[in-house]
Amino acid sequence: MKFKTRGARLAGLLVPALALAAPAFAQVRDTRLSDATEPGSVIVFPKFINGSAYIVPESVPAPATELEIGVVCPKGVTCAEHQPVKIRFHWVCGTTEANLAGSFICSETDFDVTATVFEKIVLVPDGTPQNGYATGLPTKTVPAAPCPGGYLIGWVITPTSDTPIKFDGLIGDAVVRTSGTAQAGYNAIPIQADPNLVNGAAITTNANGALMFDGRAGHYQAVTGQVLGDVRYTGTVSGIFAQEYLTLLTLDVKSNRPNNPVFVDLDFFGGNPSNIGNENQLSTSTEFICWEEIAVDSINPDLTTTVMGRKGVFVSAPATKVGIFGISDETGPTTLLGLAETQENYGGRVSFSNLFNSSVAVPTRFLPTPSPNFLP
Repeated sequence: MKFKTRGARLAGLLVPALALAAPAFAQVRDTRLSDATEPGSVIVFPKFINGSAYIVPESVPAPATELEIGVVCPKGVTCAEHQPVKIRFHWVCGTTEANLAGSFICSETDFDVTATVFEKIVLVPDGTPQNGYATGLPTKTVPAAPCPGGYLIGWVITPTSDTPIKFDGLIGDAVVRTSGTAQAGYNAIPIQADPNLVNGAAITTNANGALMFDGRAGHYQAVTGQVLGDVRYTGTVSGIFAQEYLTLLTLDVKSNRPNNPVFVDLDFFGGNPSNIGNENQLSTSTEFICWEEIAVDSINPDLTTTVMGRKGVFVSAPATKVGIFGISDETGPTTLLGLAETQENYGGRVSFSNLFNSSVAVPTRFLPTPSPNFLP
């Protein structure tokens, strides 16, 4: 843990990037980057929690997570009525170094769902069959996720050969229930395909079948490796207790195979009033394998209202994968996505905030487990 004045840390974190950039009024957005506010050919839900919640006062069970995917017609395309769209999904789980039996393996389960244009589908991670909770919930029967929590990624494929294709028509949001009296929602993150591809064109994967998120010809658009956002520090203010969590994930995943850990340096800035001084920062870090949800005061015990004030902002450095134990996985810059979550009154009230990014593209690949159905 390090306490620094505002200028010292920002000089090391942000100035090098600014020095390489064009003058402020001449900056042009990187055309390789995906736009999270537009429909995509890929969709990412940063967080699901498995299981169910018993809702009061209705006294009925409900899924702890509802993942809602909408299919719209891509811009400039004419879609036939009830046009089918096939989507391949993967539940992706995180792990930790403490799980030696798991050997750094990020477990995943994949499945296919066919929807139609302008249909809304609802998936749940606990394996409940279609209409198992109530009419229309969930709308499809899918396998249960192999872990208590993680993220969901899906991409459009052909109905025959299962080849990834361009179909920038996926949108979505999630409902998460942390208790029988609290729920909150967040927007999923769409990722578009190469804008120069025609609708329905095949997406080029690498030789191992990995999805390529780098903004290059025939691939998906890129995402970034640095996040920033608002944070409510943990503690009681004006009689209201709040606990803040960060959910972080990388798309640089080898499904059901060992993965190197991701290291993220973080600066948290003091609010007003705070013991460290308004806008001064506490420098710390976290590391995870594929996905994590972590309370901010577990990242550092001083990220509390006593030290930092009620609210502030945080900025991450670019995320980096570091090699360990000879694992056959990439090292170096890696993608970073996530959410901020505030739970008040010990989970009685919940809110999510989508995170912002640095607009610096980080080429990456998501490697699904190869299908064993076809013999060599």
